[in-house]
Amino acid sequence: MKMMTWKPHRGPQKKFHDSQADELLYGGAAGGGKSEALLAEALRYTETPGYRALLLRRSYPELEGKGSGLIPRSQEILTGIAKYNRQAHIWTFPSGSTLGFGHLEHPASVYLYHSAQFAYIGFDELTTFHESQYLYMLSRCRSVAGVPSRVRAASNPGGSGHAWVRRRFVEKLRPGEVRWFKRDGEQDIETSAHDPEALSRQFIPARVYDNPTLMEKDPGYIRRLKALDPIDRLRLLEGDWWVANSGTVYAEFADENITDEEPDPARPIELAFDDGFIDPRAMLFIQRSGTRVLVFDELYHSHHLGEVCIAELVERCRLRGLPRPELAVGSPEAVGFREYLRRADIAARSQQTPIVEGIKCVRRLIRDSQDYRALKVHRRCRALLDEIQSGYQYPSRSAHGDGEVPVDHENHAVDALRYWVWMRARR
Repeated sequence: MKMMTWKPHRGPQKKFHDSQADELLYGGAAGGGKSEALLAEALRYTETPGYRALLLRRSYPELEGKGSGLIPRSQEILTGIAKYNRQAHIWTFPSGSTLGFGHLEHPASVYLYHSAQFAYIGFDELTTFHESQYLYMLSRCRSVAGVPSRVRAASNPGGSGHAWVRRRFVEKLRPGEVRWFKRDGEQDIETSAHDPEALSRQFIPARVYDNPTLMEKDPGYIRRLKALDPIDRLRLLEGDWWVANSGTVYAEFADENITDEEPDPARPIELAFDDGFIDPRAMLFIQRSGTRVLVFDELYHSHHLGEVCIAELVERCRLRGLPRPELAVGSPEAVGFREYLRRADIAARSQQTPIVEGIKCVRRLIRDSQDYRALKVHRRCRALLDEIQSGYQYPSRSAHGDGEVPVDHENHAVDALRYWVWMRARR
């Protein structure tokens, strides 16, 4: 049997393979050897019976990508070592251990792995995934093979998931540092290594300069990275997670629009919604006071029945000591959901909202021509903030002007806001 030989480069790639952290984000810049490291690390325990590893991309074509796909690369190094099932996309090793390839194209795709367990899960280009997908797959990482359970991810900055990935890893960790966190309700809180619920987390940045193989085989690669536009150059050459997104729809949104202000329980509230089931159903709690608009809470769920969401919003209001929303404004096609709202004594209205003109109305609330920021969003509204700050974008490098329609992707909460603004705050 042919034997596989692979050795990590000194520096970040070696630190990646030496890490004992439960969760690890590797990379940042392009060309740092991220995908290769993910694949090699997945093979660490393939001689152990019962070991199962899974490598994920957002879509299947990305797994098969010529010159960059994980599947073709695995065929280069594993042919003659393991047997590959092309239908199931799984390598089986002589020990009986397996390495599989999967994709999570839709938010609900995670439920394909409902009863599965893997000792190793690797996410390639993590910023292309939803945070909910990542958190769900964490629950699938468990081992009965007597080897450590590990989640590994690699990614460049940018993409629809840029904000949550940066928040989870880059903002909370110095490079190379290991710290411990756990989930407390909806909060991700730091704890200690002695906490039985703790998971350790690490971020190891890498750049093209840390990949001598690429530098030797393609010395012109750095010149091509330097030729990118300023935003992409900082992200892909320098691994800069802090540079502003290019093409963000609501680029006017700033820290001044984020608040810790709570609603006045004596004043009425309203609801904005974008209906969904496989795609998330987004509901925003809104209170107006004079010329100000406060979005103070949200519900953001996939695979929740309409009546379940209504019951949850009623309970949320009760726990906060707030009245039920006097009015709900949302997507015109949500006939059934509007009926559930009415049964809960919440008036519901919908109206066709022109996307481009609606976006302009939201922009004026974010910051008008006098630099006044009427819109305030509470920092607990993570889904809305993530979409506004990085997820909702125009097609990259488009030749069209300011009036084009943004990408229909990370836009559920911002669409709910747009429906409400068009009907309730346009003037």
